[in-house]
Amino acid sequence: MRTLPLLTLLCLSACTGRLGDVEPLRPDGVGGPKVPDPRRPGEMLPAFAPAATGLRRLTNHQLENSLRDLLEGEVDVRAELPADPVSDDAHAFTSELASEVSSGSLAVEKYDGAARAAAEQAFADLARRERLVGCSPAGADDPCVRAFLERFLRRAWRRPATPAELDRYEAIVLTGEAELDDVWEGLEHAVAATLQSPHFLYRVELGQDGRFDDFEMATRLSYFLWETTPDAELLEAAASGALSDDEGLRAQTRRLLADPRAEPALMRFFEEWLGYARLDQIQKDPGYFPTFTPALGRAMRRELELSLRQTVFVEDGSFMALMDTDRTFVNGALARHYGLPPIPGAAPPELVDTWTPETPGGCADVPGYANLCSEGALSHDLTLDEAGVITMHAPVWGTDAGGEPARMEVAVDGEARDTREVRGSASAPERVTLTFELDAGTHTIAIAFLNDFYEPPANRDLRIAEVSFERAGEDETFTEAALPLERRGLLSLAGMLSLYARPIDTSPTQRGLFIRERLLCGHIDPPPPGVDATLPLPPAGMHITNRERVGRHLSDTYCASCHSQMDPLGLPLEAFDGVGAFRETDQGLPLDLSGDLDGVRFDGPVELASLLSEEQQVVDCTVRQLFRHATGRRDERAQRVALYAVADAFADAGYSFLSLVEAFVLSDAFRSAGDPR
Repeated sequence: MRTLPLLTLLCLSACTGRLGDVEPLRPDGVGGPKVPDPRRPGEMLPAFAPAATGLRRLTNHQLENSLRDLLEGEVDVRAELPADPVSDDAHAFTSELASEVSSGSLAVEKYDGAARAAAEQAFADLARRERLVGCSPAGADDPCVRAFLERFLRRAWRRPATPAELDRYEAIVLTGEAELDDVWEGLEHAVAATLQSPHFLYRVELGQDGRFDDFEMATRLSYFLWETTPDAELLEAAASGALSDDEGLRAQTRRLLADPRAEPALMRFFEEWLGYARLDQIQKDPGYFPTFTPALGRAMRRELELSLRQTVFVEDGSFMALMDTDRTFVNGALARHYGLPPIPGAAPPELVDTWTPETPGGCADVPGYANLCSEGALSHDLTLDEAGVITMHAPVWGTDAGGEPARMEVAVDGEARDTREVRGSASAPERVTLTFELDAGTHTIAIAFLNDFYEPPANRDLRIAEVSFERAGEDETFTEAALPLERRGLLSLAGMLSLYARPIDTSPTQRGLFIRERLLCGHIDPPPPGVDATLPLPPAGMHITNRERVGRHLSDTYCASCHSQMDPLGLPLEAFDGVGAFRETDQGLPLDLSGDLDGVRFDGPVELASLLSEEQQVVDCTVRQLFRHATGRRDERAQRVALYAVADAFADAGYSFLSLVEAFVLSDAFRSAGDPR
């Protein structure tokens, strides 16, 4: 792409006064009119006031979708774009951060590069550019050039361009043709200028007289339900004024929801609300959780996606039923993780190698076993033709002497993957099963004996039988399955339990915080600066449960004010370890799974799931989270009455999530515009 000066394009596409320079105003309803609180009889709430408006920068996902639709095909500009703002605990949704982020000089430079790259890719192919422009213009003064610009600017900026704006962009085409001797070059530069304009990069939704206009509503609706720029039909509805009318807005909402683009857009809401995208990169300490692999983490994410999709899009069923569902979707790895029967038709594991360890010199053989009689290691080279998930099975046993059992360590390529105490006997060995995700090539597997002891006649040894290595069969097929009796609802799925846990253990506090803030919309302040909230490990040799450890929080007046709102919700989930595997003990000690939800006592994860499935706070919080995602604003008390009305419509529709979306779009909470900030 031969370039015109950057300054020329920036001047032509710079912000106009329409983008506004406003002071913040947060409508909290203090001192204003009051209405009865429908959730708390006898109490009052502020009368409805719309949330503040403003500019929202497109997220990278929205921008890439918009470029694809505007340029009638895929373009690759991901490497050119500035990074999206990162969500944190205070801003659960990327859309909220996009409402607050500004673009510095580096971001402007990156957007310029992305716009130029996108335009160049779209105009590189003759057939594609003719399809985009709608003609093969003889020159910049060809009437089809202005017709294309009018059409393209309207779609890109999500509103009609003014005659003056059209003149400026037509001038870019004329300049490009004159200086570069090619009308297509001029059109390419005009498209690049359009795509680096603030009118494209920012969603201008300021409203007028307390209401968003039709083109602003088209923008809000399209990016909410499709995560892309409005299509021609939606813009025509806006031009006709149909989006100011309930029936017209309802018709367009249903049309967008029926389109395949709605599913990935709404699934992104669930992904950010529940946080399960992190399962792709989640890490667990292999010394504590040797069966966890990156492939298992990805399967956990897929399980959550399929469970949500089935209820929301396939069945259009009760969203609240997900809180205590007894169904899920598993592949082979998850079936094993849950202790479910193998999936019918799944490929069996493939035996790729066996290893018979040799007893080192000076040790007495035990029939069928190699004997490590002093500290050291035995190793084996495992060669793989292709990458894959490998499971090692090793029958081992150790002699107990000197007051403690034998301890063994398994390492892969010099990195310790598992350390454990070994008991058992020759007739009843322990079966150590470890899973690794390994690249193609040769890997050294080592088993080490860590704590030799010899004071005749006492002798501590480690003994190892034949070791086998299996490659997991084809594990990408998921099938619907009944959850084991100890599991009910989304919170009992391994992905949710793994996300809200530590790399080496569970975390009743993290799990309880997730329930309190994400499902009940409560707010817990972070620990004060300088306060170490980490629970100390018990002294060596002392075994206590996590309930006993977090009891320190609940018995300390300073800590209890916050922890009493989290820990009693997370402790019943101690039935599952840090990777969501079921357990009946903690540190060998029995579990107390009792919990408390705002004064309602319950016992265990199944009763917790039942309570949440009927909890009004979960219904209301689902609506509030949707508001935050769709509007990019934190809800405040002045919007609460409108959101409660949406929640009631949600209940009336049998908790159909798609019906919730429609009720929300038609509500004052989505259509009304507060003062800009």
